Amino acid sequence: MNRTVFYLIPFICAFSCAQPEPKTTDADVIEEEAPARELLPPTAIERSATTGMNILGIIDSRPDLSIFRELLHVSYVEGIVENPTEYTVFAPTNAAFEALPKETLEEMRKPSGASMLRPIISLHIAQGVQNARAINSKVGNGKFEQKMVGGKMAVLSLRNGELYINEARIIETDLSGSNGTVHIVDKIVTSGN
Repeated sequence: MNRTVFYLIPFICAFSCAQPEPKTTDADVIEEEAPARELLPPTAIERSATTGMNILGIIDSRPDLSIFRELLHVSYVEGIVENPTEYTVFAPTNAAFEALPKETLEEMRKPSGASMLRPIISLHIAQGVQNARAINSKVGNGKFEQKMVGGKMAVLSLRNGELYINEARIIETDLSGSNGTVHIVDKIVTSGN
C-alpha cells in the first residue's frame, strides 16, 4: 500500500501544485474577438447573421418560427429546405399557428398528421430564389400566380403597398441563406384564398 502512495504522489502534485491558468469568461472572449461594427437597424443585423446558413438554419435561428420548424420536421418536408437546391420559403410566425384552434394545432404536431400537414407546409415553399424586389417586379400593380412545391398555385399580390401571398401578409423579407430566401408571413398560407 505504501508503494501505491509513492506512485500517486507525482500525479497528485502535478494536478494540485500546478499554477492555475487565469480564467476567461465568455464576455472576455467576445470582447477580444468581436470586431467593431457600426450600429445597424435590428433587421439588418439579423439579415447579416444569416449569411452562410441554409434556409433551415435561418428558421432554426428564429425563436418566432419554432412552430413552423417543428411542423417542417413532422411533415417530413425539412429535407427539401436543407438540400442545396434553391427555394423561397414563406414562414408563418408562431402567432399565426397559435391563432388556430388548439385541437387543430395539436393534431398538426402529431406524427400521425404528417399526410394532412405535408400539403399545407408545401404551400409555403416555392422553388427558386425570389427576393422582395423580384416578387414586386412580378406582381407589378396586380397579381402573380406562383407554383409551390406541392404543385398548387399561390397568388402573390400587392395591397396598400404591402406584399401578400394568398391572404398572408409578408411582414419581413429577404432573410437570405446559402440555398434560398425566407420571408416571414403573419398567417398560414392556405389554398383557395
